[in-house]
Amino acid sequence: MNMEQTCHVIDLYDPLGALAFAFHHSGFHVIKSLDSVNEKELPILTRNNTAQLCPGEEIENLIETNRCKPDILTSQIYWTVSSGSEKPYPEKSNLDEIISAVQKFRPACLVFETRMRFKSSRAFENLLDLLCEDRYSVFWGLLNPREYAGIPLKEKRLYIIALSEALGKEFSFPAPIGIKRDPFDFLEPGKSYTHSERVRHSCTERGIYNWENGTFRLSDTVNNSFYRPVVNDGHGARYLTLREIARLKGFPDDYFPENSSNSELEQPLRQAANVHICRMIAGSIQKLLLSGAENFTEEPETLPKSSTPAKPRDTAAETADCTQITDITEETLERRYDVFVSSTYEDLKEERKEITQAILECDCIPVGMEMFPASNTEQWKFIQKVIDKADFYLVVIAGKYGSVMESTGKSYTEMEFDYAAQKGKPILVFQHKNINKLTRENTETDPQKADALEKFREKARQNRMIRFYTDKNELKAAVLSSLHSLKKQQNSGGWIRAEDAGKCVGKAEGTETVALKAEIDRLKQENNELRQEKDTFQQENDKVRQENTAVKKENDSLKHTNEALSSRVRETREILEQMKDTFAGLGEQVRQLLR
Repeated sequence: MNMEQTCHVIDLYDPLGALAFAFHHSGFHVIKSLDSVNEKELPILTRNNTAQLCPGEEIENLIETNRCKPDILTSQIYWTVSSGSEKPYPEKSNLDEIISAVQKFRPACLVFETRMRFKSSRAFENLLDLLCEDRYSVFWGLLNPREYAGIPLKEKRLYIIALSEALGKEFSFPAPIGIKRDPFDFLEPGKSYTHSERVRHSCTERGIYNWENGTFRLSDTVNNSFYRPVVNDGHGARYLTLREIARLKGFPDDYFPENSSNSELEQPLRQAANVHICRMIAGSIQKLLLSGAENFTEEPETLPKSSTPAKPRDTAAETADCTQITDITEETLERRYDVFVSSTYEDLKEERKEITQAILECDCIPVGMEMFPASNTEQWKFIQKVIDKADFYLVVIAGKYGSVMESTGKSYTEMEFDYAAQKGKPILVFQHKNINKLTRENTETDPQKADALEKFREKARQNRMIRFYTDKNELKAAVLSSLHSLKKQQNSGGWIRAEDAGKCVGKAEGTETVALKAEIDRLKQENNELRQEKDTFQQENDKVRQENTAVKKENDSLKHTNEALSSRVRETREILEQMKDTFAGLGEQVRQLLR
């Protein structure tokens, strides 16, 4: 496998092209078999151009013509339980086609996705035995988007990764990130509410509702069936749209045509792999293959059968024995870095979502204003503490200068930038290429702020490399590239797994273990203190909001009273005018009588 060239992926069975999309956007060249693509999916795959579409029987000819050996084989495993069957696989399954493709192409890596109940079937055991006999090391894990990508979706699936023994590598699944995104981040604005009496009477509280056992149940996640999920945003209830469900699955907004039918795409969208998880796995495989490119040698065409195949391991759940691995060093530990994300907020909401996803795909931890509000001096001290703890500082500068602190005359974004530079943090700067092309609401109309923004942009460009972007997708790609480069230069800081730390410390004196545990306890205490400070600030903000609400109600009451008094005055004036006319008439009558 020549790693100077693009790695080639053969994608066999993949509803809506989720696996193909994930590997394509991780830098792989994907060849997708058309054998399992129906007429409804074909236009979607064609318009997105994430894979080279090819009939199954022509894939081998295509590979021979281009002289490229496939590096990776991906497929979703579909199957149905066949009770009492003596066949190695169920009646309805694509496992025979998968095994045939593995033995024909002998790729270095296999990636399979299927429903988690497949793990308890005899077909699963048979598949693992065959892969081990074909000299593959097999790793599997049960991954849930809620835990591993922060997505409010309950959809645990089984992922099977097999690596050729010739690679001499082991695969590690991504660890849970511990960050949970708000379900309302995935909603489309301006959608009309349902007229269904059952929905309106059952889904009265703000949140997500799933249809379970004949009723709607409140939850913080959408369950994997996608059967009639309902959202109440505090103003009304409605069913989730196709685009919102696609967002939860990880597909971009423009992946499906605007006129896509819910009834036609509901079933394949339910079956499709989760793109968020697949992109994390694709990124891990890319790093694994690149790290071993210089030592990789092609395996022979005919491999001897292993008499004692290695047992597959649940790498997503196993706990390593620290005494078994002795060659780990401080420099080779896998680290997760905290990345402080700084920018204006209202004009860059979508960009910040893409940045957050890019940081997670780099196995880093995003920290930003979504975690805390920036509105007063006390909270500025809190922000300084968070920047102190961060490993990298990332700033995005577009067409807005942002909120200004009166005591400094600077925006919070510029203050954060200055503080990070003062503390010597590694800084990544991303600027919009042409702010004149932004919409009016996303640019500064205040001349003073516009001048301050231009000076800030110039300051951020001085003595450092910056990246320019024109849209959110280009920004995400730039963040991914820059973070990967920066991580390679860092051999300290960040977070490491406790078991990896134990392996490293186990090689040093026992006192270092004690010191590490003390440091962990100290960090936990500081973390608790920061959480308490955040809670205090939140309580203060809630109190201020309540006071503002009370003042607003009082103002509304005074306004209504004033309007009532004004109405009374107008009525009184009208009565006086009538009395005036009456008295004038009486005066005329008196004068006539006196004559």
